[in-house]
Amino acid sequence: MAGFFEDIGKGLQQAADEANKITSGVVKTVVKGTEDAAGAVFHEAGKALNLSYTKDLHDTELLKLLVQCASNCYSFNENDLKALPLKLTYKQEQNETSENINNLLQYGVYEITSGKHKGKRVLAYRGTASLMGILQDASLINPAMSPFGSLIHTTNQHAVQRANDHKPDFITGHSLGAFIAECVCAATGIPGAAFNAPGPWAANPLNNCAVGDKYRGVPFEIHLVNTDLVSHYGSVAGPNSSHIGTPKWHDVPGRDDPLTSHAISTMVTIIHSL
Repeated sequence: MAGFFEDIGKGLQQAADEANKITSGVVKTVVKGTEDAAGAVFHEAGKALNLSYTKDLHDTELLKLLVQCASNCYSFNENDLKALPLKLTYKQEQNETSENINNLLQYGVYEITSGKHKGKRVLAYRGTASLMGILQDASLINPAMSPFGSLIHTTNQHAVQRANDHKPDFITGHSLGAFIAECVCAATGIPGAAFNAPGPWAANPLNNCAVGDKYRGVPFEIHLVNTDLVSHYGSVAGPNSSHIGTPKWHDVPGRDDPLTSHAISTMVTIIHSL
């Protein structure tokens, strides 16, 4: 299943077709349409106890812009932005061969050029493709027991620093970038949205990557796809109790294999249909 956890970004339809051939019907059936029942119970109990959670954006216009930023920061193709009220004002491309942690995090800063959010800025995290192997490791569930644990926390700290430097109005990301965006929201209280993120939050402080409580009451949405394996990755209590807010689950008719379900292009289609 290692191939399912690669951060495919955009346009890898051929890889998706190959993955679909080797994905068993059993896996599809188990993953499709499921939400972890135990996680849901924990999450509702947390609400009853007035624990910290984010709140909805209630802003479809903004949500559509955020998912476009999360998509564009994979390639920084400015031609893709020509028909959108978005302007790329800064980009940091990752260099996986560098030993400098500053080069491992790819992100872009976008200015909204029209509409009710004109002049606002969005910081979109791509995450680090080389770190997607972490999803095959126990580190995201139990980072304290993994050699990757310190690297995860170091990457998150760097992402928080970049947010403090650029002072965006919103943050976003897809896949590992979404994981990072949730962690940055927890540390800074910056609103935004995460798409197809593995869950960063855990009740055990040693395993919790979403360090901080500044996300409470912050407009920040988590959007997940039922047939995406990465979206089901989280703490031992399940995906519904592994995020800083209540996940919004989506079905994707006709796209029931895990690889295409995880693609940012799939999430763009979902959000623009809202």
